[in-house]
Amino acid sequence: WALPDREYVGMDFGYPRIPHLIGGRGTRDDLTLSDADVAAVLSSPVVVEEKLDGANVSIWWEHGSPQVALRGGSGTRDRGGQLGPLKAFLNVHQADLRSWFLDDRTLIAEWLWFEHSVRYDSLPSFLVGIDVVLPSGEWLTVDDRNREVARIDVASPPELFRGVPGSISGLERLIGTSRFGNQPMEGLIVRRHHGDPRVSKLVRDQFVRFDDEAFGRRRNDVSQRSTGDIEAAWDDAVADDREFRSLIERTTSDHRQTIEKMR
Repeated sequence: WALPDREYVGMDFGYPRIPHLIGGRGTRDDLTLSDADVAAVLSSPVVVEEKLDGANVSIWWEHGSPQVALRGGSGTRDRGGQLGPLKAFLNVHQADLRSWFLDDRTLIAEWLWFEHSVRYDSLPSFLVGIDVVLPSGEWLTVDDRNREVARIDVASPPELFRGVPGSISGLERLIGTSRFGNQPMEGLIVRRHHGDPRVSKLVRDQFVRFDDEAFGRRRNDVSQRSTGDIEAAWDDAVADDREFRSLIERTTSDHRQTIEKMR
């Protein structure tokens, strides 16, 4: 979890991949901890949180506005159409966000606008902060993260346990119904207080993940907040994009006609 030297703003190198505590519960190219690392996690003080099934995103401030990227960095293709609604959400809250990002920190979050493999119908917010990284490469502790994201009205993941887990079976017993809905959790995120691996995960047995191109366009639901402002901002952005594309097409067509007349 050491980050590369950073002479730029943002998270272009992407969020580090989180290794599994148990192999065979993910894709073939997923990372799995060694037996020694698993033993270190199980014998250490940890915070266990619900693993949320959304789009992993990075958010930072640059050129006077919030910038966003998917897990792989700013060049990653947005195959699931996740970033448009997120940008609309951030534009709605831009005034509150500006001062929070003044020290060039980066927020890593789960963006839960669209339903993936788990449906959430009682989210406190569509954006749930899972990590905050400072320009020095330092990651905030869980408690510091919780305090910081609360300042900008961003939710934290549900906390399920603090202490020494002792065994995989002890962790497995924490996997139940999502705290943000009535469906089974995707799994757990296990965060050590000190040492590496800093973060690991335990995915529910039999969990089936849909990729970005497979899930539909059904939205999750928040428990208390209206989505009207976000939807309006997203509709305006879509309309502006269509108008811009139409202008480009008309200009290109006029230019071609002019060239034809000159021949």
